Amino acid sequence: MTWGQMWKTWAKERGGSELPTPDNLAKFMSENNIAVAEGTEEDFLYEAENRVRAFSYKYGRDINIPVCNAIVKGLANSKIKYGSYYCPCKVITGDRAADSDNICMCRAVREGGVCHCGLYK
Repeated sequence: MTWGQMWKTWAKERGGSELPTPDNLAKFMSENNIAVAEGTEEDFLYEAENRVRAFSYKYGRDINIPVCNAIVKGLANSKIKYGSYYCPCKVITGDRAADSDNICMCRAVREGGVCHCGLYK
């Protein structure tokens, strides 16, 4: 069973939405003993897409649909390679503290700035 299937079952059992938030996603991963970088590429794509939707809703930002698929793929690849959903248009230094500002939705966008990837309008 993929994360996507597990998530839908988990959320349905709790009467929740199929749209993960950072808080309930962390709870889901903890309850199901899922490590940060464990899963298939499909799992990471599913999670990345839902993170994009959740942050878009939370911060009131529109998603730029024409570039969405490419950016979501970049986010999933970043999760596989580095263990977090780093912005695919930023350079990852390996310093987790410095790089934390570049986890999508990056600090600049959360504070009302421009999305350099073009994902959020």
